Amino acid sequence: MKTITLSTRLDEDDAKMIDQFAKDNGLDQSTFLKQLLRKGLDEYKFNKAINECRQGKISLSRAADISGLNIRDMISRLPEMNVELNYNIDDLSHDI
Repeated sequence: MKTITLSTRLDEDDAKMIDQFAKDNGLDQSTFLKQLLRKGLDEYKFNKAINECRQGKISLSRAADISGLNIRDMISRLPEMNVELNYNIDDLSHDI
């Protein structure tokens, strides 16, 4: 995978907290920040997909694709977001 370097400015207290959490986890700052960003991006993708699914803009299957989850994992996470499964025969036909 090709990587690029990004930079940002942080509040001094946030930077100290990041350093401490990295040390607590036995990681260098860069590795910790990459893991933190990945978790944040994954959560952002999931929330965006759920919101679009809730609004009827996309199907549950598409929401799973956007989230990077399989359909079973997506369905299992719906209750935590208070989302009801609105899945009809047309959706099933499309997914098959």
